[in-house]
Amino acid sequence: GHTGENGAACDACIAGEHKGAPGNGPCVVCEAGKAASSPGMTVCVNCEAGKYAGFDGAVICAECGKGKYGPSTGSSFCSQCAAGTYLTTTGAVLSSACEACPAGTSSSLG
Repeated sequence: GHTGENGAACDACIAGEHKGAPGNGPCVVCEAGKAASSPGMTVCVNCEAGKYAGFDGAVICAECGKGKYGPSTGSSFCSQCAAGTYLTTTGAVLSSACEACPAGTSSSLG
């Protein structure tokens, strides 16, 4: 989780980056779907189900928003509820959390 140059003191990798091997080498940016929440991490952590990191270098994984769900770990996006269903909570894991629209209402997505 640290890097240094030519015998100088080693600096912790910044949040959103990691370095797992000792010795010479740069810190590596976490890929989408993973995050490194604090400086000096040796690995990037997969986002939990119901959360996502939509870009490289994420510090935290965000909860899937209303109308969306995230069924797997390490996701870079959340899935939309199907047409005719809705979801008012955040962080949903399963598509079954999406509820059918009540009579007299509709929804194109989410």
